[in-house]
Amino acid sequence: MLFLVTLPCHPELRGTKAVSHLLSKSENPITKNELASTLSEDIDLQTISNILDRDITQVYTQLRAALVSKSVSKSVSKSLAIIDFIKEPKSRAKILENIGLTNHSKNFDAFIKPLLTLKIIDFTIPDKPTSRLQKYKLTSKGEKLSKK
Repeated sequence: MLFLVTLPCHPELRGTKAVSHLLSKSENPITKNELASTLSEDIDLQTISNILDRDITQVYTQLRAALVSKSVSKSVSKSLAIIDFIKEPKSRAKILENIGLTNHSKNFDAFIKPLLTLKIIDFTIPDKPTSRLQKYKLTSKGEKLSKK
């Protein structure tokens, strides 16, 4: 016997009302004015990921410029640095060293793992996530946000 259960998500976890409105399933593309008003509020990695999931190629550069110029959280700014650093596959130690952190599991959990979860970066050896030869590469979603 199978059951399908839908659990509602707390509104604070989905972002602000403006972001939720922008990321609704409507077919209307996001406009630059809507993006600017969204970025004037707090923004997190989940919101950035949701924006990148939509087909808004005309505003990716504006999104990146707004994120760089805005005072964003430490995790978002470090995540942008990671995305910019991974032009070709890099090891966990190299990635963390580049953003000025030690190769420690708490740093991995705080900065690399969220990018993996949101499919912004991916493993080069997906079948062996704990391999000592494991490296990380940008996905198509990550390439949209990377510095050109």
